[in-house]
Amino acid sequence: GLQTKWRVPPKRRTFGQTVKTLYHLTDAGDEIKRSGEMTRGSQGIVGGGIYFSDSPEKCEGKAHTRGWIIRARVCVGNAKQVSAAGSHDFQTVRNEGYDSIHLTGLRTGDEYIVYNKDQVELVSVEREVREESFRNQ
Repeated sequence: GLQTKWRVPPKRRTFGQTVKTLYHLTDAGDEIKRSGEMTRGSQGIVGGGIYFSDSPEKCEGKAHTRGWIIRARVCVGNAKQVSAAGSHDFQTVRNEGYDSIHLTGLRTGDEYIVYNKDQVELVSVEREVREESFRNQ
């Protein structure tokens, strides 16, 4: 089965303990399965983080790459709600007393962003099943 490197909530102190089951679309499924963890991207609407949606369908309009659907238990902890693009990282979010960003007001639905891989416990990493994927090969 799938080995996850991290269990949530993390061992370190967080500002909150809230854990949500969230989803992420990616082309890096093999790598994530092998390493048992997700790493943050270098950029994004609120900085280089690990971005999630609360349903697989909502990932569709957001994903930069696809092919795999990740289901994870994510420690959002004490989430800072923002409705605009901005530059955040692990340190700036922590300095304000938060564990993550909850981005609202997007046409494609809310996003949840964490900046540390120890906040992500993998539940499943599965090939995305889509009609188009058969035609595009």
